[in-house]
Amino acid sequence: MDFEDRLLDNFGLDLPEGKHVLGFFPDGRTLKSQRTSHWYVNWRIPMADVFTAEGIADAVVAKAQELGLEVDSFYGVQEGATKLGILAQLKLAKFSGTYGTGSHVLSMGRGKSKSHGDPADRYFLGVPQNRTCVLEDVTTTAGSTLERVADLRDAAVDVRSVISLFNRDELTPIVGQDDSEVVDAFVNVWRRLTDDVYPGAMSVPEAFEMLGIGYHSMANAQSVLKRAYDLRGPDRDIGRAIEQEFIDYGSGMIEL
Repeated sequence: MDFEDRLLDNFGLDLPEGKHVLGFFPDGRTLKSQRTSHWYVNWRIPMADVFTAEGIADAVVAKAQELGLEVDSFYGVQEGATKLGILAQLKLAKFSGTYGTGSHVLSMGRGKSKSHGDPADRYFLGVPQNRTCVLEDVTTTAGSTLERVADLRDAAVDVRSVISLFNRDELTPIVGQDDSEVVDAFVNVWRRLTDDVYPGAMSVPEAFEMLGIGYHSMANAQSVLKRAYDLRGPDRDIGRAIEQEFIDYGSGMIEL
């Protein structure tokens, strides 16, 4: 099975309705982005299983190699991708051909940054070294990922690429439509990264391209969501609601 097939199969885990890795809400739920959605992607259960988490990390490392990415350090955005970053970095190091004492750093972000000291100490327990690939579990507006990229750049880390386990294929915050606090936070981190004004909503890959960072995903809504909808068979009203979500926030339309 490829990664998308494994995702739809819950990576072989026997999960009840409502606990699928990709599933549907009977009623709309408010996401971290403050957008309302009738579908979700949740990596908590597969990443809590050692065997499954190792397989996901293997797939991420293989993806980086397939894309020809130059990676010396994997770093997982806290908290959702912290474990993924650690596992992927261990895999990378062990099969590098140079693995040994002092050859690779094992990095993770602090759950709560320190209020003082050097950025390397404030944000990280072990700072990523050299060419770094940031790992994320789910990308919606990319606000959380950009915050971590800004922290990494403050610590003089060379962020070359981002790999997300899942891209929801939504736009970055829409001024005048999205929650004002979400918009303000994104505007601030954009200025922090570019020293320029946020130009307005764009796709997540476009946002990272503007920052000189390659963005990649293991799976995305456009390629998987309809398959999940057909497989799970939720109510047609849920399908219509999701289609409207992509009209409102999507980087492209979707038909279920």
